[in-house]
Amino acid sequence: MCKLLTNISVVAFILLAIGQEALAQKPKSLTVAFYNVENLFDTLDNPAINDEEFLPQGKLNWNKMRYDIKLNRIAKVVNSIEELNKPDIVGLCEVENKAVLTDLVSLKSMDRFDVIHFDSPDERGIDVALLYRKKITKVLNAKPYRINFPNDPNDRTRDILLASLKIGKDTIHTIVCHLPSRRGGADKSAESRLTAALVARHIVDSIQKTSPMAKIIVMGDMNDEPTDPSLLDGLQAKPTAEEAKNGKLFNPMAALKANGEGSYMYNKKYDMIDNMIVSEGLLSGKGFQYVEKSAAIFKPDWLQEQNEKYKGSPWRTYAGSKYLGGYSDHFPVYLKLKIN
Repeated sequence: MCKLLTNISVVAFILLAIGQEALAQKPKSLTVAFYNVENLFDTLDNPAINDEEFLPQGKLNWNKMRYDIKLNRIAKVVNSIEELNKPDIVGLCEVENKAVLTDLVSLKSMDRFDVIHFDSPDERGIDVALLYRKKITKVLNAKPYRINFPNDPNDRTRDILLASLKIGKDTIHTIVCHLPSRRGGADKSAESRLTAALVARHIVDSIQKTSPMAKIIVMGDMNDEPTDPSLLDGLQAKPTAEEAKNGKLFNPMAALKANGEGSYMYNKKYDMIDNMIVSEGLLSGKGFQYVEKSAAIFKPDWLQEQNEKYKGSPWRTYAGSKYLGGYSDHFPVYLKLKIN
């Protein structure tokens, strides 16, 4: 009799575990985040890119100890966003290669993730990437899109990453961007960002051509704000959900910008250059839907510079060549989806 009860208990335990695993495969909510991690380089020389600064003998004295600190700091940030519902999908930019991402998800606190990454032609060797929770996600498609500049064929920048993910019954298309910087001035470089934004728009159009109500999230460091032409006109990301019709997108970060918030600080002023943008398919219908007003900037006190001169700005890893030991020069941004 005891043996029978023991066997029944074992079977019950196994069935319970299987049931819990099945539930885990069909989440009712998702947290999606984006984080510019500020130069996540390894300590090895790659002659194909300009990584000389980020070597032990380079001017930044980038060594194994600092690299390990950086990995653990990124992990802490990712796992602190929505602590009760840790991020399921995380877009990243300023990562050097697949190896640094492998090191990141090898950390015990990050082992729920797998990685999508492609090397891009950026001169500095920095790329975009996507982390996804592997137990609930099936990757349907992943592809990089090259950006070519007609007026400067030799200009090289990071690719845009498309990853189409099956989660539960829904397909969610994620587009990760890191648009060209404002080096040389915002006005002078605006055309480059518009060109890149039009590539992202082309990806959206190609998805919506076959599925007008596709669930699409465009995320990234745009180096432009919600009111700039690259986002407003090029990507057609509008500031209100009511305008996200006929293929147009909704940029919920516009409301944060209007309130004086931002993910980056320049000249003691917040800029909303990290954006999370959603399609009409995430605003109405069944399946995963954007949770109204859930788009936010993650900036707890411990992520902020405490020095009075720079108070409120992101606590970065370097200021010029000075090692500060912080996290990044950007705050992460995120939004939430839940089953309707």
